[in-house]
Amino acid sequence: RMPTELLMFVVDTVSPTSELAWAQSAYRRRPNVADRYSEIRYDYQHAYQGTPKRVTQEGFSLPNIKRYGGVCADQAHFAAEVGKSLGVPTAYTRANNASSGHAWVGFLEAGGRAAAWNFQTGRYSGYQGIQGQLQCPQTDRWISDAEVTILDRTLAVAADDRLAAAALVHAAHRLTQLRRQARELPAESLDHDPVRGTGVGDQLDLLRAAVELNPAERRAWQIVASLARKGELSRDHMKTWSDAVFRLIGKARPDFAVEVLEPMIASIDDASEQTKLWGRLFQICKGRDDLAARVLLRNALCFEDAGKHSKAADSLIALVEHYADAGPPAVRALDQLNRMVRENDGRGDRLLKIYHDAWTATDKPRYALEFARWSNWYQIGVRYASLLDAEGRSADAGRVRRELERLN
Repeated sequence: RMPTELLMFVVDTVSPTSELAWAQSAYRRRPNVADRYSEIRYDYQHAYQGTPKRVTQEGFSLPNIKRYGGVCADQAHFAAEVGKSLGVPTAYTRANNASSGHAWVGFLEAGGRAAAWNFQTGRYSGYQGIQGQLQCPQTDRWISDAEVTILDRTLAVAADDRLAAAALVHAAHRLTQLRRQARELPAESLDHDPVRGTGVGDQLDLLRAAVELNPAERRAWQIVASLARKGELSRDHMKTWSDAVFRLIGKARPDFAVEVLEPMIASIDDASEQTKLWGRLFQICKGRDDLAARVLLRNALCFEDAGKHSKAADSLIALVEHYADAGPPAVRALDQLNRMVRENDGRGDRLLKIYHDAWTATDKPRYALEFARWSNWYQIGVRYASLLDAEGRSADAGRVRRELERLN
């Protein structure tokens, strides 16, 4: 009864059947994927001293990962493969823009009569605001975890509606191809006059019908977002589709809503209209600090582009004050504030309190420097020390750097 949109995250296993049989036998009565990640002992000697991994020496397999341990990539692989062996949709997930290559696991987690994707297991705090990436089983393309979270909603959609929605999306994609070739629908293939053309409006009609049938038809939303990036959506189209996002996705899947709406809002020329939509999007992101900070940053950049520097600064300061520990947006906000102050009056001392308060508001990580350096505590601390140096407070800068080096 599982929809194919979810089942594809079960059948994409890369383990031999013998290892899957071992996993089924060992964990049939213990199907919690989160526990499987944490039970694998971390190989600190390999991570920090460069010694060969024991699991590699003994032969890479699920039983040997359990026996000898490994690093985060092995923990994520183990949890994902054991989950698949038990029929649980899982995804090996990695950091999007951290060179340390941290990996964690995503899985479909049941809760009462519902189920939702969980992408938090093994995800260190320094990676909470960094979007995860995983490989699409159908295309091998690396996609965001937000693209997957929407798929759990297919559980509430009838199979016929999912298939009809998929057919409508295929038809909409075909219109794109015909439009690029400057062609109309082939009349000879129809037993009546064409009821539509190949214009954007015709395409959007098909896509709208698709998402009404299946709100989790992610390809439909992505085509609309792509049209927005290319500037092909009219103001009326923009209103219609932004309303549809809030109504059909909204608070239920704010991460996917942000992915769809960001390019749509950014393509609007009217700064006040943009701000209105950023504010509306912010309201549905309040439960997710990383998303709320991301939206506030986009709104601040919108203000700056419109020449409203005071409002831009206020938005950036509000972001830092409320979401200092919410991933990359807070760090970018501080960099932006630094640039704005330097360009206006050059007084870095005005920033010292903001940087100090932001740094002290973040949580000091308790894990190794390899991962901790991507935390906001470390990133903001490095910037705070540089600012102290620039303002002639070298002794204070030294104290901050010594605190940072204690993670080694």
